[in-house]
Amino acid sequence: MTLVGLSILYFGRSITLTAESEIKIMSSFEGHSQIVRVLSPGQSVQVISCIDTKSDFIPKVTVEGDLEGYITSGLFSLSRHKYIRVLSGPIVFFSC
Repeated sequence: MTLVGLSILYFGRSITLTAESEIKIMSSFEGHSQIVRVLSPGQSVQVISCIDTKSDFIPKVTVEGDLEGYITSGLFSLSRHKYIRVLSGPIVFFSC
């Protein structure tokens, strides 16, 4: 008896946001919002989605793996990273 394993490779991208100035990560991008965390210059977080407004975009980020928040102002840079992994779990698509 022969077993054949099947793996599906996923070619993806991740986006890292790096603070260029002190940046406040907010709990919401509208109305009253609380500060989730403050990034110092040079600190980085992963972007998980983007909110597109008519005049700008607002990155939604994850901090320390379990906290999420929005970057509504401040100086930052974005860098894209390509990766290959074995597919396991849902795929999330977004564009910044």
